[in-house]
Amino acid sequence: MFKYKLISGFLLFLMSTPHTQSFAAHEASQSSSSSLPKSNDQQQQQPKEDLLQLRPSDPNKDGDVLTLKFGETLKLDHLGPIILNTDGTTRRIANWDTLTEGEREVSWRRIKKRNEERRKVLEEQAKAQAQTQQDNNNVNKEKESQDKNGENDKEL
Repeated sequence: MFKYKLISGFLLFLMSTPHTQSFAAHEASQSSSSSLPKSNDQQQQQPKEDLLQLRPSDPNKDGDVLTLKFGETLKLDHLGPIILNTDGTTRRIANWDTLTEGEREVSWRRIKKRNEERRKVLEEQAKAQAQTQQDNNNVNKEKESQDKNGENDKEL
């Protein structure tokens, strides 16, 4: 047990020593260099230890940034149609950019028709589910009121 503590303490000392020395050397070089002005040649020869930073963006450069004002619409036709799946999730055609113009027209037409059919089915399912939920709530309320009425009758 003693050997283990001795070895681990020694390893800890060895591991922490280079960091301390490099920190001390860095501090010494910073203090000596801050008092003396350096020329551009000397600054270029000294390796930079600073972190890399991103260049600030130019706010005057327009580039490909789209701006959308409140109330405006933005068409994303170049991405292709949105496909409505039978479970209500959506997706797009992965290879839309490789389709020919004729293939795109046929795809738009078929997907539009299929999406309308699927949307109607999903709306009907949602209405049926809402109606079932409402019926269940009504049955529960009736049971609660009957239970309360039964308790009131027992008290009398």
